[in-house]
Amino acid sequence: MINEYETIERKELLELVQEIYNSGQRLQRLIQNTLLYAELELAEANLDRIKLLQGNINSVKHIISHLALKKAKLENRENDLVMELEDGSVCISETNLEKILEELLDNAFKFSLSGYSVHISSKFDNMFHLYVTDKGRGMTNVQIAGIGAYIQFERKIYEQQGVGLGLIITRRLVEFAGGNLIIESEAGKGTTVHVSLPRE
Repeated sequence: MINEYETIERKELLELVQEIYNSGQRLQRLIQNTLLYAELELAEANLDRIKLLQGNINSVKHIISHLALKKAKLENRENDLVMELEDGSVCISETNLEKILEELLDNAFKFSLSGYSVHISSKFDNMFHLYVTDKGRGMTNVQIAGIGAYIQFERKIYEQQGVGLGLIITRRLVEFAGGNLIIESEAGKGTTVHVSLPRE
C-alpha cells in the first residue's frame, strides 16, 4: 500500500485498510487472551489473586443485552440473535462476566452459519444461570472432554482464527467465581453452554 498507494482505487484501498484493522483487532485479542490465561494460571495457586478477580453485579440484564447486541452487530448477525433475559444480581465482576459472554458468543457466531439463531437466556433460582445456544457444527463428547489451552478442533478442515484459549479462559473465570460450566453439544446440530454463578 505504501509503495503503490497512488495507483490503488479508493474502494480497494478501503477494503485493504479494513482488513488491516480486522487483523489488528484479532491480534490484540489473541495477545489479551494469552496474557489473561497466564494471569489465571498464576491465580489458581494464589487465593489473594483469585479474590482480586471476584466482584458483584446488581443488575445483569443490561450488561448481557448490550454486549450481545454489540457482538451480533460486529458479526452482521443482528437478525440471528434471540434473547430471553431475567434480571438480578450475580457474584462476579462486570469485566469477567463480559469476558465470559464475549468468548461464548464469539464461538456461537463463529461456528454457526448466518441465518441460524444464536439464543441467549438467563434465569435465577438459588444461582444465576446463563445459556448460550447455537445451531452450528457442534462438538463430540471427546472434543468436549479435551478442551484445554491452545487446543482447536478440526483446524485442518475449518479455517479458524485464534489459538484455542477462549473456552478454557471462560471455564477458569467461572470456576474462580464459584460457579460451574457445562457444555452440551451434538455434532452437526449445535451447542449449548450453561454457566451457573452464585448470587449475592
